[in-house]
Amino acid sequence: MAENEMLYNLFCYDRKIMDLKKELEKSDDVERLENLRDQAKTLEQNLFEAKKQLKSLQNQEKKEELENEKLNQEKQQLEKEMYLGDKGVKEISDLYDRINELKNKEQKVFDNYCDISDKIEHEKVTVENYESKYQSYLEDILSLKQEIERRKKYNNSEIEKLEQEKEKINNNLSKDMLNKYNQLMKRFPYDPVVKFDQQKETCACGLDLSTERHNNLIIEGIDFCDSCNRILVYLD
Repeated sequence: MAENEMLYNLFCYDRKIMDLKKELEKSDDVERLENLRDQAKTLEQNLFEAKKQLKSLQNQEKKEELENEKLNQEKQQLEKEMYLGDKGVKEISDLYDRINELKNKEQKVFDNYCDISDKIEHEKVTVENYESKYQSYLEDILSLKQEIERRKKYNNSEIEKLEQEKEKINNNLSKDMLNKYNQLMKRFPYDPVVKFDQQKETCACGLDLSTERHNNLIIEGIDFCDSCNRILVYLD
C-alpha cells in the first residue's frame, strides 16, 4: 500500500474511532436515560408520600372504628340500664339524654369514618397509579440500559478492530511520517489529512494550490500545505 493511501486510511480510522467514542459519550439515549432516572426518582418520592398518606388515613380509619365501637358499647349498656324498670323518671330522662348524645357522637364518628374511607379509596388509586408508572419507568430504564450496553459493546468492538488496522499501518509508515501525522492529529483532529482529486485544489485551511503544485500532487500522491502543514494526498 502506497504511503499516501496508508496516511489517508489512518486518518479515516482515527475519524471513525473518534465518532464511535463521541457516540458513546454524547448519545441521545444516554441523555434520555438520565431524564428517565430523574423522572423515576420523582415518581418514587411521590409514591413514598402517597403510601405515607394512605397509612395515615388507614390509622385514622382504625381510630374511628375503635371510637365507634366504644360509643356503641356504652350506648347498649345505657339502653339496658334504662329498660331494667328500677329507675326513676329523672334517671331515665338522664339516661335517655345520654343515649341521644352518644347516638349523635356515633353519627359524627360514622360520617368521619365514611369520609376517611372515601379518601382511602382515592389514595389507593393514587398509589396504584404511581406504582404502575414507577414500574413502567424502571422497565424503560432497564431496556434502555441494555440497549446502551449493547451499542457500547458493539462500538468498543469496532474501535478494537479499527485500532488493529491502525497498528498495521503504523508498522509500515516511516517513523518521521508517523510522528508528523500524530502531531497534526493533535492540531487538527478532524482533518490532519486532506484528500485531493482532479478538481479539488484547496486545503482545509483555505490555501489554494497552484496548478503546478496540484499537478505535482497528482503525480507524487503526497505533499504538505505551506500554510498549515496538513498532509495533502491524491488517490487514484
